[in-house]
Amino acid sequence: MTSPLTAATIAAALGQFPPTTEQTAVIEAPLAPALVVAGAGSGKTETMAGRVVWLVANGLVRRDEVLGLTFTRKAAGELAERIHRRLHRLSEFEARGLLPMLPDLHASGRLAVFAELARSEGARGDAERRRILDALAVECGVSTDYAGDDDHLLHRPTVSTYNSFADAIVREHGLRIGRDSESAVLSKSAAWLLMRRVVFTSDDPRLEERQESPRTLIDAALRIARDSVDNLVDLDRLAAFPDDFGRIVERPSFSSRVTVYKDVADAASRVSALGLLAALAAAYDREKARLGVMDFADQVAGALRIVREHPPVVEELRSRYRVVLLDEYQDTSVVQTDLLSTLFAGTGVMAVGDPHQAIYAWRGASAGNLGGFPAAFAPDGGCQTFSLLTSWRNSASVLTAANAVLAPLASRSAVAVEELRSRPGAPQGVVEAFFERDIDTEADRVAAWFAGVRAARAADGQLTTGAVLFRSKKHMVRFGDALGRRGIPHRILGLGGLLTTPEVVDVVSALRVISDPEAGSALIRLLSGPRWSIGLADLRALAQLARRLATHDAALQPLAPDVVERLRSTPGADRSSLVDALDFVARQTDGHGWLTDITPEGRARLREAGAVFAGLRRNLGAPIPELIRLIEMELRLDIELAANESRGPARIASAQLRAFVDEIRGFLAADESGSVTSLLAWLDHAEQADEFAPRTEPPEDDVVQLLTIHGSKGLEWDAVAVVRLVTDELPSLARDTKGWLGFGILPSDFRGDAAWLPVLGWRGAETQQDLKAAIDDFIAANRARQLDEDRRLAYVAFTRARDHLLLSGSSWSGTKRPRTPSVFLEEATAALGAELEVDDPGDDPYDGERRLLHWPLDPLG
Repeated sequence: MTSPLTAATIAAALGQFPPTTEQTAVIEAPLAPALVVAGAGSGKTETMAGRVVWLVANGLVRRDEVLGLTFTRKAAGELAERIHRRLHRLSEFEARGLLPMLPDLHASGRLAVFAELARSEGARGDAERRRILDALAVECGVSTDYAGDDDHLLHRPTVSTYNSFADAIVREHGLRIGRDSESAVLSKSAAWLLMRRVVFTSDDPRLEERQESPRTLIDAALRIARDSVDNLVDLDRLAAFPDDFGRIVERPSFSSRVTVYKDVADAASRVSALGLLAALAAAYDREKARLGVMDFADQVAGALRIVREHPPVVEELRSRYRVVLLDEYQDTSVVQTDLLSTLFAGTGVMAVGDPHQAIYAWRGASAGNLGGFPAAFAPDGGCQTFSLLTSWRNSASVLTAANAVLAPLASRSAVAVEELRSRPGAPQGVVEAFFERDIDTEADRVAAWFAGVRAARAADGQLTTGAVLFRSKKHMVRFGDALGRRGIPHRILGLGGLLTTPEVVDVVSALRVISDPEAGSALIRLLSGPRWSIGLADLRALAQLARRLATHDAALQPLAPDVVERLRSTPGADRSSLVDALDFVARQTDGHGWLTDITPEGRARLREAGAVFAGLRRNLGAPIPELIRLIEMELRLDIELAANESRGPARIASAQLRAFVDEIRGFLAADESGSVTSLLAWLDHAEQADEFAPRTEPPEDDVVQLLTIHGSKGLEWDAVAVVRLVTDELPSLARDTKGWLGFGILPSDFRGDAAWLPVLGWRGAETQQDLKAAIDDFIAANRARQLDEDRRLAYVAFTRARDHLLLSGSSWSGTKRPRTPSVFLEEATAALGAELEVDDPGDDPYDGERRLLHWPLDPLG
């Protein structure tokens, strides 16, 4: 080839739009370390695919010398499909000997026909393209003997997730470090359950000294275990750290009134738990080794150990992959960066990311990671920097709102990033905002907005994808109900959201009742619900019966006063059990003297409920999906949902119940015991953890999806409502401002990204007063960092919308005090030249009359 093919020429041959100047610079960049800052919706996947095709077309690399890495299987699949489709089209030119002729064909306009063909789908369009290619080959005097590109199928680029790439290294070379190449990888559920078993079977006496709940301890121990792997921490060093830090309480005070400040003592107490947590993390590692399993963090750490200890592996991988594309680089962890830089520093590696979309700090990602790329991959200098800052997704108004919330971050970004710009000819779009007095009115207005957008688009013959995005899952059901009342199909995504829906709560409550005698709250929900509709007076009598039973033995004789006193002095031993009381009612006849306070109708219903739960309890050994089906039948959920199948909310409830069962099947695939107890423990954990996980479900036509902002990253919809834009929700309440002084947090001394984190100057603090000032400054810095994270979260939320964006909030939502509009809501409306109308919140509408419940509940919903 006498002259290189340009990105524009290749795009024309493949029937694509010509790349922009920004995209061309990235596509045609030399084979050297390069950093690409790509804003939301800026076409980074398309550009990465274009770069691969350009390199292959110009003979700079072979197809199988390309490696592309990203975070999710969905993203990896999309990138691989785009690359393969373009390379397949390229091979049709290559096989006919037309590649050298492309510049002249492009200059003469002969390639324009392929843009028209690209809009033709199916075999007919493919046949027409081949016919035109054959004609061009004859005209150019080259071969028309095209036999397809089957040979290229054997030499495809490798596109996978970061963890899958590391896992492949471990499986191929694991024996070099004494690791079984066939080790199974624990799912997140299985890892949590394994740590739960480690904690519950531990005989460490320090566990008895901790006041935290078992779930808090399990979460903290697993977090320390994973963070230690991600940051290459020696657990013995970590276990010794609390002794060093704990001496801060011994530093002198210049005040006669204060020996040790409470903030200082509390910090020392929380950090002291690191010794125990490090020991549990070590036990967890030993248990994994015994079982021959590893978790996701072990994959990358194992691969890093292999490449550091065995240089031939590095040489092999560097020669195998001459071009490396690192997608979503801002979300990589320290150990991932170390692995990749060890392998590919100084080669044709290109990292693509956006510091403004770094919203996964909780899993080890850092917004400052992009800033560290040049030092990690081009230590001798020479790192190229590019930008993709034209949005191909968002309308102009949506971008104005999104850029407004980011403006304060401009001076603090790890890399210089200009504002995201609208594409040429972008529609203006519609951004609306309102602030209501209460959350029910807010939810109804959001539903009305979706109804209006859907109707307007339907009049133009368009279906509508839509989403309601939340900072947390707390209010999802309320907004879903508002959509249902207007007949709008909707779906709550994620286990965390499903666990708040009434039908799923009923099923989980039944599981608790049949497995835990102390599940009184769950029992009250079911007894007072539509299945039995037991009144308040009878529920009160049942509670009195439970207290009475707690002070009597199995023969119903009063316990001795000293026994009762000992029970009361033992934590948890004097709890009366409503579940036991229900079983008692079910066993006794109507004439029993202890049942006289319960009405005859109440006794009959309680007796039936007791029989139902006793029957379910006898089936505790059944497979859990079968047990859940029995629960649905006994609670008559199947009948209720079938009877109401014509109603939107009932159809949705049935679908959400099925989605819950699908989540349970995923858990069972990871849990070797499959017990109800372990399931409930996992559900308690998942209810909190799930809201941060990205979702894999694609947008659905004419369905409004409800999910968290964290779950929405990487997705886009025609219409998006970002709700609950109120102070202490988004931005969130400043809860995690203690940084590593919180419980079970890896100290900055052990973190690879310490340079990007707030600094606690505890070593240089000579007095208690110095320590308190240092802690105050540290908390203030963490509070500012949390606000920055929330700004990035709002930016991600706003940029999910193509043309229609609604921003909403309300004063009252069941809180003690009214909430005020979010600073993000105010900044966005001001940037759009609009005025946010905020009325006096007045008195709490949920106080008094609206706190009354209608009794009994309607059995038909």
